[in-house]
Amino acid sequence: MKLASTLPEGHNYKIYADNYFTCVPLVVKLLERGIHYVGTVREVLLPNCNLEDEKSLKKKGRGSFDIRVEGNHNICAVKWYDKRAVTLVSSFAGPEPVQKIQRWDKATKTIIEVERPYIVGIYNKHMGGVDLLDSFAAKYKFPMKSHRWYLYIFWHTIILAVINAWLLYKRDCKALKMTKKEILNRRQFQAQLASSLILVNTHNTTPKRGQPSSSDIVMKLASTLPEGHNYKIYADNYFTCVPLVVKLLERGIHYVGTVREVLLPNCNLEDEKSLKKKGRGSFDIRVEGNHNISISCRGNYIGDDQQPMREQDTGQGKVQGEES
Repeated sequence: MKLASTLPEGHNYKIYADNYFTCVPLVVKLLERGIHYVGTVREVLLPNCNLEDEKSLKKKGRGSFDIRVEGNHNICAVKWYDKRAVTLVSSFAGPEPVQKIQRWDKATKTIIEVERPYIVGIYNKHMGGVDLLDSFAAKYKFPMKSHRWYLYIFWHTIILAVINAWLLYKRDCKALKMTKKEILNRRQFQAQLASSLILVNTHNTTPKRGQPSSSDIVMKLASTLPEGHNYKIYADNYFTCVPLVVKLLERGIHYVGTVREVLLPNCNLEDEKSLKKKGRGSFDIRVEGNHNISISCRGNYIGDDQQPMREQDTGQGKVQGEES
């Protein structure tokens, strides 16, 4: 009723809905505003409406139906049996004219003609798109769980946008007379769409050979920091290497992080055994002369000052800034 309140009265609007919404009082209220209604309905919501049960309709065969009409408002209820029974109510549509449709019969393995009431045909015509959309949305859902209910609404809108984009793509492909093999199915379209969105604002550069540079990630993040403000970056050994420390130092950004010894060429720190003999708390230090980079062996730390580091936070990607 809240949605229908936005419609002007007496313009012969028609609303189509499923059995989640349908009840006779709703149909009556809409009819009083000059709005017609068609929808499936649960029989428990039709008091004093003695439609034939499913068993008797099944005995009569596929296409059989029963009808009742409410006298005060001329509301029609129709129960139709195809593979199973379905009940519909309407304030403007009834069983006439009865249409002939084709159905596959498993018993005879042939196509047979089945009677279908007009109310069923008009409901399928206008609700088919909604049911098809629900079917599309259920096919490739994101496996997401959350206690925040609004995230489900957000992801549902994304799914609907992808489905609509795919339908527009198919329409354009048909207009261009492309063959079925050339047209992407929804899974392929969705994968290509995701890849395209990932590549937005990226440059098509040839990847560097050799070890993948995790330091590029730090440099990209550090590019958002203003130069010369004495910022300090703290990271673990996944990111740390001497060239990274040098690059950051050139931008006026200091660095402290654990490092793997294989990434310290020509840095002859004491090995673990000799430090173990000296006892807990012992350390060794080397300083790189050109950039004054200090390397301390106590788990191996690297920094751009000469003080050996006895206490160190090795949290990934922490940034600390101080105005110089």
